[in-house]
Amino acid sequence: MEEEIQNIIKSTKEKNKKSDSKLIIKAYEYAKNHHGNQKRESGELFMVHPVAVASILTELGLDDQAICVALLHDIIEDTDAKRDEILKEFGPEITEMIEGITKLKKLEYQTKEEQQVENYRRLFLAMAKDVRVVLIKLADRLNNMQTLKHLSRKSQIRISKETLDIYAPLANRLGIYSLKSELENLAFKYLYPEEYKELLEGIKGKKEERLKFLDVISDNIKSHLKEADIEFDIQSRVKHFYSIYRKMQRDNCGLESIYDLFAIRILVNSVKDCYAVLGIVHELYNPIPGKIKDYIAVPKSNNYQSLHTTLIGANGVPFEVQIRTWEMHQVAEFGVAAHWAFKEANKHKRVTVTVKEDKLAWVRETLKWQGETQDPEEFMKVLKTELFEDEVYVFTPKGDIKVLPRGSNTIDLAYSIHEEIGNKMTGAKVNNKMKPIITELKNGDIVEIITSDNSTGPSRDWLKFVKSSGAKTKIQKWFRKIEKEETKDKQDIKKSDVGANIIRPEIQKLSNVGSTAISTQGHSQNASTGIKVKGIDNCLVKFSKCCNPLPGDEIVGYITKGRGVSIHRSNCSNISGLISEEARLIDVYWEKDVDTSYNVDIEVLSSDRKGLLADIIKEIGNAKTVKLLGVNSKITKDQIAIIELKLEITNLKELKKMINILKSVQSVYEVNRRK
Repeated sequence: MEEEIQNIIKSTKEKNKKSDSKLIIKAYEYAKNHHGNQKRESGELFMVHPVAVASILTELGLDDQAICVALLHDIIEDTDAKRDEILKEFGPEITEMIEGITKLKKLEYQTKEEQQVENYRRLFLAMAKDVRVVLIKLADRLNNMQTLKHLSRKSQIRISKETLDIYAPLANRLGIYSLKSELENLAFKYLYPEEYKELLEGIKGKKEERLKFLDVISDNIKSHLKEADIEFDIQSRVKHFYSIYRKMQRDNCGLESIYDLFAIRILVNSVKDCYAVLGIVHELYNPIPGKIKDYIAVPKSNNYQSLHTTLIGANGVPFEVQIRTWEMHQVAEFGVAAHWAFKEANKHKRVTVTVKEDKLAWVRETLKWQGETQDPEEFMKVLKTELFEDEVYVFTPKGDIKVLPRGSNTIDLAYSIHEEIGNKMTGAKVNNKMKPIITELKNGDIVEIITSDNSTGPSRDWLKFVKSSGAKTKIQKWFRKIEKEETKDKQDIKKSDVGANIIRPEIQKLSNVGSTAISTQGHSQNASTGIKVKGIDNCLVKFSKCCNPLPGDEIVGYITKGRGVSIHRSNCSNISGLISEEARLIDVYWEKDVDTSYNVDIEVLSSDRKGLLADIIKEIGNAKTVKLLGVNSKITKDQIAIIELKLEITNLKELKKMINILKSVQSVYEVNRRK
């Protein structure tokens, strides 16, 4: 181990001349003294593990503090070392990271699912506070995977599945390809040993032949790049095993059909050189249409940037070329760790890359969503959606690129633009055509979100359709706000004293809101809402979202504290039973002949059939006085279609007419106004 620790110190010095070798040696000696003769399952000294974790972090280029934490990361849990002593010896930064690692250890919960969710919640909390804690955890997991042969088959399967489900995707989400690929390969080896062995043998048989093939191509490309006076480095690479296996499973094909088993990677100094190299290789070899990917113009969400192109070589054999700058290569290999890696430029002009503030925004959104759901299964589903690499790239009408989880719809996009855009969303155009808001988006779609200030906000059913934790969090936030307002209204009602002597002070408050004197005769008018409030001029009026009254409905006003009059339908469950409490209730009336529209929700029940939704939307479109603002649909296990419509309508008469029209649509058997 002495040799390994010296190699770590040497490597850190090469990457950063100001590296504190004494601090690293101090951490090593402290850990060695406390772990003493502790052994691992393999029978080797326990200290072999923290040294191996520190070595992995050194390869990633992390700073001295992170390497020290790697050496000390098990010391609180597995030895008699005390926090105060560690704080005194190594300071608060290192101590807090060690505590962060220790807190990621498993706890006891009522169910396995609850325990798993709590583990990941702690993982994300640690990452949001200091991403180095999670990088150390990933390195710790990698070394555990490297020594997995010493554990039982049951443990191998459990740990490998967890690695493949969470840790490898997490490394990918953080952009650390070097960790991601090795974690996947090791998990693949233990989960599918026969398939792994078969693939290993198959690649060995092709490796020598394919590398010779790529050497010829590389020499040809090199000569042309030198002629163009482009400084470059060219490498041959092998696609990692699990990626090959997954592609074979996805496409239901054999190894011989995987054209990018081996590829060429070209590293240059500038973006300009990247595109120049792309032009040169396209002159030398014919590109396969549809196989050119520009991740420089449109980076992946983990900040990965590169040009990918698939070309036809001799005898019609395809091969892949990746082109990127040294800085892009640094980010591709080390991801967020690139912030600490290679702090001094070297001969290849590598530069330090800073971690953008929004790079971990998805972590914070996932934490918020976890706080909103009590369902461990739902949380794990959302978590895996956020972690896995499948993404969809769409454009706003202004040309802005938005990256969303695969399977996202226009609601996800609306909330990714801005919370208020999502809350006011009433429809969407995809590639200039009106589409249902639950339309799944595809790469390259141009999407326009349609909003309205008259929107009553999102539907709870949106939570069933959205894919991103960000959208789920913001929708939940909306309903928390609404529930808080409704609770306050109910509390105001319960707290109010009964008696006619209370009404006049409350009316006085309302008249102050409207900045007008109290009218003692007739009915005052509020032209913006079409409502007349008895005895008050120009007071603040709002329609309750619990019952959404329409002209023609019998209505009653409820005097809120400082927020004007809330208009309810007389049969509203929140207002019924309170008629005796005249202190807070006030007469209100619909104004005649006012050109005002209102929002209403209706529910259509039908036997499911092809074209049902299209027929319903067509009938609404034919009604000149009704406007469709939003639609949600779902199919029950009994093949019953439940379609929820948000309409903009002028009065109750028009609504009843619309309901009758929809009842006449084939297979529809019930249409109800939602309360």
